[in-house]
Amino acid sequence: MHNTLGTAALWAGELANADGHLRAAVQTQLAAPALAQLNAAAYRSLLLTERGELDAAQAAAHQVISTASAAGLEHTAQVVAAYLAMARVLVDRDDLGGIDEWLSRIADVEAVAPEPHIRLSAALVLAARREAAGDPERSLRGLRATTAQLEGWSPPVPLAEQRLACEAALLARTANTAGARHLVDQLLPATTPAGALAAARLLVQLGDLPAAITARARVPAAHTPRSRADAAVLDTLLALAMGNQDDALDRLEDALATAAPWTLRRPFLAQPTELQPLLAQRLERGTAAPAFARDLLERLPGTAPTPTRAGTALIDPLTDRERTILRYLASSLSNREIASELYLSVNTVKSHQRAVYRKLEAKNRRDAVHRARMLQLL
Repeated sequence: MHNTLGTAALWAGELANADGHLRAAVQTQLAAPALAQLNAAAYRSLLLTERGELDAAQAAAHQVISTASAAGLEHTAQVVAAYLAMARVLVDRDDLGGIDEWLSRIADVEAVAPEPHIRLSAALVLAARREAAGDPERSLRGLRATTAQLEGWSPPVPLAEQRLACEAALLARTANTAGARHLVDQLLPATTPAGALAAARLLVQLGDLPAAITARARVPAAHTPRSRADAAVLDTLLALAMGNQDDALDRLEDALATAAPWTLRRPFLAQPTELQPLLAQRLERGTAAPAFARDLLERLPGTAPTPTRAGTALIDPLTDRERTILRYLASSLSNREIASELYLSVNTVKSHQRAVYRKLEAKNRRDAVHRARMLQLL
């Protein structure tokens, strides 16, 4: 019963209630892990992801996956929430390279035991990955395709608001401001704190400051790392839009201090143009999270690489195959799609990808493409 109640509460956005039930289900003493208990543990890892506690979420998801694999249950519906948690952690950390593996596992389970909540959540993760890779048009098409396939099903309010906010943000990215505003108007007044924060941030982006301020006032006090970081970034953008530079710098420091312990990067990377110069100024003035701020700055497009990485030639040049892989990394294709295009195994693609990262001293796919362009390899 705790498993069912906890899962339902999580999808409804009642995080504290969900945590109580899922904890009770996980802590029940059984001779062997029951499917219900495994399911509760998987959903608790997803709950931790929702709160933004990424280290704990990743550890909890790994534990579920390890237990399921040892019992031969890795393809059951009861473990799929842990796969989703792993994918979401990577999105939040802007670590795009490993997301496809977890999305593939989700797809394998969904092919046997489809669940609309999971399908839409996975579609939102895929949309975020494609958008972060620089392909908002494809991201929008994919999200809309999944939404159409789920027509007739009414998602719970938090998931529905997340889908609306995601599609509106993608429309804004593709310069369809009228379409974005139409969806924001549908979102308002948002029912959930996350929806209200997303709506306010979109209104800032669309240039409607009075409406953004009104939406911000409706957001309740934040209690999780994710909500606190999202609220602080929103307040940064609001202060910046109103010309309050010092206040914007103070709010940015709040956001950095909140997000740094969890390496929660995504809130800062959604609107890089606005935050890039402010991040640089925050670093110059000093911050309690200098390494995290510097890492964010290096991930933003247009940021010059550090001198040790900005040379005109590589000490260890890329092979012809690695150059080919690099060109595909600059696209929005997944590793699986790249492998299909080149008639290679996914593992072979990943091996070449790791070599490219090593030679370019890159942390992830976006970083590799950025450094390759600076070195005129693309």
